[in-house]
Amino acid sequence: MEGGSCIKSLDLIFGCGYIICGIMELLSFAGINLSDVFTGDLFGSIALLTIGSVYLVGFKKSIHDSIRGVSYGYTASLMGVGIAIIYILTIVSNALGYYVGMDDYADWCEISIYLILGIITVIPFYMAKNIQKSSLKNAKY
Repeated sequence: MEGGSCIKSLDLIFGCGYIICGIMELLSFAGINLSDVFTGDLFGSIALLTIGSVYLVGFKKSIHDSIRGVSYGYTASLMGVGIAIIYILTIVSNALGYYVGMDDYADWCEISIYLILGIITVIPFYMAKNIQKSSLKNAKY
């Protein structure tokens, strides 16, 4: 698969995935618990919906063969990785609380959708990064 069409399909897949996970997180916030990976966080659901919409805008731009579509996917991937890093720091903080002996942190290592999507998001991040490098090398100024 060519790099541009691969980015198009990854933008569509990840955009729909983030939108679906954002809706499920919002439903979990409303009290409809669908799975243990959804924490019911309103901010998290808004963040997932935002990242999904950025991916879908990138897909729309890349349909029209615009190189700017790659930058949308790259930005959405950065946002997804950023949320995963924040969640990893939260896990480390909870582990420290458990190590110190605080009873509230007995379940310090909870896997959530933010960590799962953040780790998977590394794939389009590196693909978009490589496509941007190759397009800059081939660009005529």
